[in-house]
Amino acid sequence: MKTESLLLITDAREVLRKAAVAEAKGNPLAAAFLGWLVRHDDLLASLEEAAGRAAAAKGADRNSRNVAVLGFACGIESLKSRFAAEFTQQLEWSMGRPNFATGGEPCGVVADPMNFAGVVTGAEGILVNERPASDSSNGQSQLGRMPMHSSRAEAGGEDC
Repeated sequence: MKTESLLLITDAREVLRKAAVAEAKGNPLAAAFLGWLVRHDDLLASLEEAAGRAAAAKGADRNSRNVAVLGFACGIESLKSRFAAEFTQQLEWSMGRPNFATGGEPCGVVADPMNFAGVVTGAEGILVNERPASDSSNGQSQLGRMPMHSSRAEAGGEDC
């Protein structure tokens, strides 16, 4: 390959990395995805910051994007132990949420492939090597014993 071609590829890579960093600053889910995908120091720092905010979300501040952000953090070995418990709790919370809004439109993980990718990444990162903990009374795994919410007001968080 010619030297000029290598310079163009290097330049293009740097321009794309700078664009990714700029996008990550205003979009926590993009920050998490890009940190997980590219694993460059500045993007990993953005992922860690976004995951910290997502882990702190409680009640009405919870949403499916936070679950995805935590999932991407769990896909990074150095961050997994810090965010695994909160990812699991928020994943259980999200499993009790509706997949469709009252008007029938999809929402959350169903509507956004990046949300779905984050949830899958987190599950792969922390759940794939675990044996389901058996409940002696009914044989359900830990995730099988998640609380189901009877109303949106009781559950808190996003509308769907």
